[in-house]
Amino acid sequence: MKTIILKAAFLLGAIATLLPTRIHANPGDIFVSDACAHIYQFAPNGSVTVFASGLNGPRGLTFDKAGNLYAAIYGDDGTGDGMVVKFVNGVQSIVATNLGNPEGIAFDSFGNLYVADVYGALYKIAPNGAVSTVFIVPNYTPGTFQGHQFFGVAVDKKNNVYLTDIGTVWKFTPQGAMSVFASNIQPIGLTIRNGNNLFVSTAYEDGDGSNGAGIPGGGKIIQIAPSGAQTVVASGLGDLDLRGIGLDHFGNFYVTDHAFGNHGNPCCFNYRRIYDNVLKVTNGAATIFASIADPSFSCALEFLTIQP
Repeated sequence: MKTIILKAAFLLGAIATLLPTRIHANPGDIFVSDACAHIYQFAPNGSVTVFASGLNGPRGLTFDKAGNLYAAIYGDDGTGDGMVVKFVNGVQSIVATNLGNPEGIAFDSFGNLYVADVYGALYKIAPNGAVSTVFIVPNYTPGTFQGHQFFGVAVDKKNNVYLTDIGTVWKFTPQGAMSVFASNIQPIGLTIRNGNNLFVSTAYEDGDGSNGAGIPGGGKIIQIAPSGAQTVVASGLGDLDLRGIGLDHFGNFYVTDHAFGNHGNPCCFNYRRIYDNVLKVTNGAATIFASIADPSFSCALEFLTIQP
């Protein structure tokens, strides 16, 4: 199976440098991380500035109730040095460290921040900064997959936590009970609408790791109702290899397109992307909202969030 873990050689620096432009977020602005070092800020008209740079592999993004942006920092692969940082009026500070290699993040209504570690752990950061473990795989080892590969996180209005994994979306109750919420999909990103309707972006996966005929399940946005029923909202999106997903107040979806340049064709799979796009999806139809040049072929767009 194809993983999307970037090697440490591709990760740039550990100190974030905030640029002086667009320090204050505006409602409707879209924030997007890339796998190397940057967080981009897009205005609703598609214009872009760099909100932060020099980050060591930014991943999941979310806002707290006060409008402060939080970012998961992946760190060096397999070292377990991942962290979460926040930005307040253009100033970065560390929220928590030693979080494995974090991907998605999301708040519950009590201000607890949930963090998905790609190698099989789910952490909770309390408002006071205390870190606890909600779930961890047996024999957890940073850098080694133990049958799980966690990415997106979302929380509903009842504070149930949803977590994407290989072919599965897990559900955790506030009491910590874990169950399968959805299966037979290739989920990556998650977002919630109206507090209880879950939307999933899907990735292209070849299933058996051979880069050959497998499971062309990517390029979709799937709605999962509270009952677990699945409805395809859009399909055939981009290069069939989506990552982050967000939903604006007008009902438009935004997704990051990993864009390996083969449009999901198993015969021609390659690791050299030809573009990095943010797609806008309205009534099931996609347009390119914005593109980011990636001459190094190593800094794919990852997660996104929309300023409330």
